[in-house]
Amino acid sequence: LYETLKNFAREPPVLKKTLSGSNLCNLNMTKNSFKEIRYLGKGSFAQVYEMEEINSKKRVAVKKINIAGAKPNDKIFKQIQTEVEVHSNLKHHAILRAYGGFSDQGNFYFVTELARNGSLGDHLKATIKNTGKGFSEHECCGWMKSVCEGGVF
Repeated sequence: LYETLKNFAREPPVLKKTLSGSNLCNLNMTKNSFKEIRYLGKGSFAQVYEMEEINSKKRVAVKKINIAGAKPNDKIFKQIQTEVEVHSNLKHHAILRAYGGFSDQGNFYFVTELARNGSLGDHLKATIKNTGKGFSEHECCGWMKSVCEGGVF
């Protein structure tokens, strides 16, 4: 797994999506290829940032995963591999696209499509803040349709 992720960071096998006309997943892609816009949040094993690819000005989400000190058989590598494999093979309008990945000393960076309109949780919080209530039945149906479409796919 460790070697797989190291190789993925250099040459992802499936991801050919481009941002600025050239393959985003190339040996020259580094953290310096992006400008940090804002911190989006923290997941179970990563921090996520909105970043802008410098050449194209395209906004993306970059998941920063600390792998410093991790050994080849550590659970973190299996988690990263699973996420990379799942995202790499899915192309659906209800699922964020994966663009590639790269690493530096101690971190692995996974670049994905940015959820421009925010997450389901963001929308629910905003709705509660603005109305004092959760989603209407109609809004719930729309969200559930989208979630189910992604899940069925």
